[in-house]
Amino acid sequence: MTRGHLAFAAIAWLLTLGWSGATEPTKSGLLPKESVEPWNPKHVAGPDRGTNACPVCTYLEKPVVLVFAKDTSNTTALTSKLEALALEKKKTGLRIVVTILDASPERLAQLAEEVKIAEVALCYLNPKSRAADLKSYRINPAAENTIMIYKDYTVTDTFVDLPAAAFGRIATAVSKQLP
Repeated sequence: MTRGHLAFAAIAWLLTLGWSGATEPTKSGLLPKESVEPWNPKHVAGPDRGTNACPVCTYLEKPVVLVFAKDTSNTTALTSKLEALALEKKKTGLRIVVTILDASPERLAQLAEEVKIAEVALCYLNPKSRAADLKSYRINPAAENTIMIYKDYTVTDTFVDLPAAAFGRIATAVSKQLP
């Protein structure tokens, strides 16, 4: 048997085991048509700064972009773009909540200053309810970010591991929810 035949046989064997060579995308977040649940993050910057206001209870039926993310340069870039979107669409009722999963309140204050946050609710999870909040929103800790867009308490779009360069996907999804 030649090397080529061996390689072909090995690939055929892997395919019979279900290996396709492609990695499965990370699953995280609520799916479209699922309902959001009340929760109480700690707000470091934005309109609810200094509170633990529930975004669901506060923003009610309004369209919301809800982000759960790790503290990365991609998250900083996304947050900057989200702040610009929030400012641009302020009169439409759009609300944006960015929850950083692995940063201290001091780091979030630094991020808020760096990005010049005024309209985005920048928060972290309440340590007492963290596990329950992550479970209720089905956040996968392996995901760099999980972005859900909802209106009238119902998720319309979910994005996982979205690079800042693909921000147009969020803007397009949001535009469908606005008057």
